[in-house]
Amino acid sequence: MKRPIILIVDDVEDNRLVLKKSFPKGEYDFIEAIDGMDGYKKALMYSPSLVIMDLMMPVTDGFEAINLIRSNTGITQMPILVLTALDNTEDKIRALSSGATDFITKPFNLTDLRARVHSLTHYHLSLIQKEGELREINTHLEHKIQEKTAELKRQYLTDSLTLLPNRNKLMQDIETDDSINGVLLVDIDAFSDIANFYPREVSDELLIQVGHRIATVCRQNRSCLDVYRLSGDIFAVTLHHDHALSLAEVVISNIHSAPFQLFDDYEINVFVTIGAATGTENLPSKAELALREAKNRKIDFQIYSANNLIGKQNHENIRWIKKILDAIENDRIVAYFQPIVNIATGKKEKYECLIRLIDSEGTVHSPYYFMDIAKKSK
Repeated sequence: MKRPIILIVDDVEDNRLVLKKSFPKGEYDFIEAIDGMDGYKKALMYSPSLVIMDLMMPVTDGFEAINLIRSNTGITQMPILVLTALDNTEDKIRALSSGATDFITKPFNLTDLRARVHSLTHYHLSLIQKEGELREINTHLEHKIQEKTAELKRQYLTDSLTLLPNRNKLMQDIETDDSINGVLLVDIDAFSDIANFYPREVSDELLIQVGHRIATVCRQNRSCLDVYRLSGDIFAVTLHHDHALSLAEVVISNIHSAPFQLFDDYEINVFVTIGAATGTENLPSKAELALREAKNRKIDFQIYSANNLIGKQNHENIRWIKKILDAIENDRIVAYFQPIVNIATGKKEKYECLIRLIDSEGTVHSPYYFMDIAKKSK
């Protein structure tokens, strides 16, 4: 076992020798310093278990040396035993206030000296041991935190069933990868019927195999970047070339060409519909509009265009939502009242109330144009 190191700081060589001979041979290793500055430097160099410090020394005295040691964070917990002929209470208080751990007055009692040195060195060793244990615990905890953080990040960005990247990863990639300029959304036709008819594990396995087949196509196509499972039965493919149509045709052909074999007991033919968008802005939402239009038209593939029926409808809806919000904010939702007249008697029997929206240009619109959109928006 490594012996404790004691640093003796005293300008008188005989005093240093007396101190070394006060302890049984082999119990401690000793380092000597001839003044306070020399003691501070050797404290930094050797990190002793204890410093025995004389106070009255030339050049740099013990008080300044204690201050220097306590100001250095690397050795601030090192115990310092002040050994001095001073019997002045103020000097003892000053030494303790500077950071001395304990003091003993010369001429010292040998038993008292040994007991204090033994206590302080073992205290320091136990403190170092505890610090080492704490460092190990902290290192272990940091490692576990890193592992857990990586796992949570993986879960946040990965679909738990297919192990493909998920919607979060898709949105992250679109935001950070400038090479992405196209997105395909692949939707399994009538998947809800499959899920209702077959056991859960069968429909889950089907999703896994469909994702795997799309990923296989992607790996073989240079224009494809990655495959994602977004939700339910919808997958996404990112592109870095404007080859949406050709890639969609390959995906459709591959999935339609052969049934999926599931657990040796089930064989299911799968058909898909694909919506695509190219460019750099709002790719997922545009691809979703294209997918919706493809389903409405009952075709396999549709690429987004602002001239598409759903694209036009979407732009029109947005335009009307802005009109509605502007009318509400500027108090231009107006009630019109008109009488209902009995033709036989010519008398006004009751009134009906009609609501109208007046836009910023003063045009009056009936509920036919804005009521359905108002109900669907917030």
